[in-house]
Amino acid sequence: FNEMAGRISESRLRLEEAHDDLARSNRDLTDANRTLETLAITDGLTGLYNRRHFQDVLERELARCLRDGKALSLLMCDLDRFKAYNDRFGHPEGDALLRRVATLVTKSIRHSDMAFRYGGEELAVLLPACSKPQARQVAEKVRLAVRGAQDERVARFRGVTTISIGVATFPEDGRVARGLVDVADAALYAAKA
Repeated sequence: FNEMAGRISESRLRLEEAHDDLARSNRDLTDANRTLETLAITDGLTGLYNRRHFQDVLERELARCLRDGKALSLLMCDLDRFKAYNDRFGHPEGDALLRRVATLVTKSIRHSDMAFRYGGEELAVLLPACSKPQARQVAEKVRLAVRGAQDERVARFRGVTTISIGVATFPEDGRVARGLVDVADAALYAAKA
C-alpha cells in the first residue's frame, strides 16, 4: 500500500510539472502569436502600420462611419525631394530621415488616429470622426512639425525637409476606399505642384 501511495504521489508530481510546462508553453505561444501579429501589420523601418493593414483598417473604418454617420478623413503624405536626398546621402540616411518623419507624424496626431507607411516615402494617416476643416488643421500641424525639425545634414542639402499632404474626407470625397484614396492622392499631387 505504501509503495502504491508513493507511486501515486510521484505520478501526481509529474502531472503537476507537466501541467506547469504546458501552461508555460501556452503563455510562450500566446506571446509569440502577439509578436507575429504585430510584425504582420507593422513596417519594420518606420514602426508605423504597413500598407496591408491600412487597407484593412480603411475598409473597416469606412463601414463603421457609414453605419454611425460620422466623417473619416485621410491624409496622404509624401516627402519632397526624397529621391534626391537618398541619392546624395545614401539609403541608410534616407531610412533615418523616414524614421524621423514617421515619429514627427505620430507625435502630431491624436491617439485615436492611425499612421501608416503607404509605400516608399509615402505615408497615410486615418483620422476617424474628423471633418475636412479639422483634417486640414492636422495636415498643417504635420507639415509644420516636419519642416521645423531639421538636422545638420538636411540643412546642408537644401535647407529644410518638407512634406506635401493631400486631404480627403468621407463621405463628401468618396464613399468607398479606392475613391477616398484617389481623391487624397490627387490632392497630394496638387500640393506637390
